[in-house]
Amino acid sequence: MSDPSDPGEDDGEPFEREPFDAERVADDPVGAFADDSEETANPPGTTASRALENAEVNPELRVLFWKLVLLYKVTVIGGSLGVLFLLFDKGPDVGLELFAGSLVLLVYSLYVTKQSKERIDAGEFDSDDSGGEPAGETPDPAAVSDAQGGDA
Repeated sequence: MSDPSDPGEDDGEPFEREPFDAERVADDPVGAFADDSEETANPPGTTASRALENAEVNPELRVLFWKLVLLYKVTVIGGSLGVLFLLFDKGPDVGLELFAGSLVLLVYSLYVTKQSKERIDAGEFDSDDSGGEPAGETPDPAAVSDAQGGDA
């Protein structure tokens, strides 16, 4: 075992902690405990919530998203209450109706989700900044050729 008083060795303790800095924590509660040596995914001063606030989303897609969220929430709550009513014999008729209704709502929610996924994959909600034509419509080949300066 080596003597810690040897002049060639590091005098600092291997697990020495930095003193607590209350001002640093007050300014940035999450970032105060982050390792400064690692690169972060977000640049300094931006957060994911700010990025989402500035995102431009098709209003129809936003309505569709919240419709699906509501459908799934009602499905889960109704199914859970139906099972609990059936399990504890507190209104077996109501429990059965809630559970059956939630199953029907689940099937409808899955159908709407599948249709929505197909619409998104088809590019129906993509923004088209090139020419002002709505997304999903194909331009006339003659118009594209004329715009590019070619002969049709």
